[in-house]
Amino acid sequence: MSTNLNTLPNLIIFPDDQQFAGLSNWAVFCDHTLSVAYSTRLGGYLSGTITNPPQPVAPAAGGPIAVPTATPINSHNPSPEKWELQDSWLAGIVYQNIKDSQSISITQDMTLNTMWLILTGQYETTSAAAQTLTKE
Repeated sequence: MSTNLNTLPNLIIFPDDQQFAGLSNWAVFCDHTLSVAYSTRLGGYLSGTITNPPQPVAPAAGGPIAVPTATPINSHNPSPEKWELQDSWLAGIVYQNIKDSQSISITQDMTLNTMWLILTGQYETTSAAAQTLTKE
């Protein structure tokens, strides 16, 4: 079986009980999402360490035309086009696996890191507080 490092797999839909439904299954959803991101070596999109590179500047009139350099799918310095493709793919997985994205202000046009910051900001703190109360 050959692998093309410049293509992405299809969107992954988690089993129904592992799709994000709120605090009750945040830990399972979070683990699955992290697993997908890191197993594809694209975890930097979640954390924001792989950032959207600036668009190339058009050459001056009569100047040489810059030819974009192809980057592998798991590059930490992707081209703007590759960044958009990879970020959209992972963001699509997160979005498609949230049962009620509108109730938590997640929209399809957000970057993956923006989605992840909203989710972790809202549910990591709440989850930690719930765990503390349970232990007391």
